[in-house]
Amino acid sequence: SSQAGSVSFGEAHDRVMTLLRTQYPQSEMELLSCELDPELRDLTVAVPPVDLIHILDNIYRNSVENMIAARIHDRKLRVEPISLDTAAARIAIADTGTGLSYERFERLTSINAPFPDQSSNGAREGLGLRLTRRLVEMHRGGLDLESGDAGAAPGKRFVLSLPRFG
Repeated sequence: SSQAGSVSFGEAHDRVMTLLRTQYPQSEMELLSCELDPELRDLTVAVPPVDLIHILDNIYRNSVENMIAARIHDRKLRVEPISLDTAAARIAIADTGTGLSYERFERLTSINAPFPDQSSNGAREGLGLRLTRRLVEMHRGGLDLESGDAGAAPGKRFVLSLPRFG
């Protein structure tokens, strides 16, 4: 029941997880528990499939890379609805990584922030996240970070807002 130029959230999620499993060692991915709330499986948003896959790929990949680099053994990625109304879907994407401060998120993704610095390997740190936020905004959505409280559970929780058909 997907409309032209659409893909279900579940399909996009599955494609991204398949991609990630081919790009990281099996021994690292076996430590990852990824939970997609069943309510999101058939959700259809007004975002072209290639763009939704790109958005999820960047967010999930950043989480997986962080958890692998930090040698976190309890690797969890949880994707669940915050609110699903007729106009928009608000989705939480949370992980058990080392976290990301709201200030750093804004510095990495704000349109007014200076261009990200090159890291030692020549990559532009945060560029993927900045481009992902722009892509979400281009489709009349939003990408934000819920700032955790001091002493809260480790990790980060993105809030992805996407328009629905209608």
